Amino acid sequence: MRTHHLIQALTLALLTLVACNANVEMSYDFDDDGWEDHLDCGPEDASIHPEAHDPYGDGIDQDCDGSDGVDNDGDAFPSNVLQSDPDWDCNDFDETTYPGAEEICDDNADNDCDGEADEGECDPGDDDDSGDDDDDDHEWVDVAVGYNHTCGLHGDGSIECWGDGSAGQLNWPTGTFDSITSGYQHSCALAADGMGVCWGYGDEGATAIPATEFDTLAGGGSQTCGIRSDDGYPICWPEGYGTPPELEVVALDAGSAVGCAIDTTATLHCWGQPYWNTPPTQGHFIQVAVGSTAGCALTNTDTVTCWGFSQDAYPGTFLDVDAGFQMACGVMTDGSIACWGDANDYGADEPPEGSNFVDLSLGNVHGCALTDEGETECWGCGGGENYGQCDVPSS
Repeated sequence: MRTHHLIQALTLALLTLVACNANVEMSYDFDDDGWEDHLDCGPEDASIHPEAHDPYGDGIDQDCDGSDGVDNDGDAFPSNVLQSDPDWDCNDFDETTYPGAEEICDDNADNDCDGEADEGECDPGDDDDSGDDDDDDHEWVDVAVGYNHTCGLHGDGSIECWGDGSAGQLNWPTGTFDSITSGYQHSCALAADGMGVCWGYGDEGATAIPATEFDTLAGGGSQTCGIRSDDGYPICWPEGYGTPPELEVVALDAGSAVGCAIDTTATLHCWGQPYWNTPPTQGHFIQVAVGSTAGCALTNTDTVTCWGFSQDAYPGTFLDVDAGFQMACGVMTDGSIACWGDANDYGADEPPEGSNFVDLSLGNVHGCALTDEGETECWGCGGGENYGQCDVPSS
């Protein structure tokens, strides 16, 4: 009998305690990763939470954004994959741009990531007289840094260059283009039909572009390289800087006396005179950048590996990387810029602050970067050979 009364008393006490705490919200972090379970898409796995690193290809959504890989704009398409991958997001800061998206008329953007802008039937969007379309036309969508000159591509496809013009670097072509690249004293641009044009110093043959269609162009030093559209093979001109491999590649870059490319298996190949060190042969690479005395490659886990004078890569994860003279810089996944290596005295290792950068280009003594608002900011012209290469024209 006493046992029965004791059980009743304990039950009443328990019910009273529950009632008194009915309005108290309980929170749990089962895997002890710093995220409460109701906010954690993987509450039983400490490697999965909203701030986790999410490499592409493992089939796991580590950062809880709804996709396997880095998806900054939330459109379910990752950016940290090979450009040849059908899921590659060509602009991971614009939710209207992704593979298969509807093209928007007259925005000079490749909304569906097929390599062409405003093609076929497209959505005219909002037709108003606000003048916003004119503003978009003059935004910067690409930037290319040479030795003492810089070129930028506007939203309407037109080109504008500034800085040193002593070798014809400022004699840019008229017309509309999709991308630009710069070498030591020359630049090249690629049109929507795959045909390219080069200008600037061409006595050594860097501007003698072959009459064929290209998917990509890359200038570096006194040479230019490109990926042919017909077979995907890399070719470079002029001769004398090594022979590219005869195989299909999806990305490439050119340096002063060397070139590097990534094939369809994400393997890195380099040729020429890599006198400043040997590039890595192991890894799954999605971007490569080579400069005068340094090279870096971006992996599918968004980390950077470097060789040459900038072989100690900056820790963290990246969206984009470029290499220059004894140093390298990259856009990190949080939109900020980091630089490392043996920088010069002109401020090349002092990039602008901010967290909205999406792309950058690095030369020997200066660099420039694009923001997600279509602005260009340059740095590294604090002294020495300053020809105005950091003085971005008003868009």
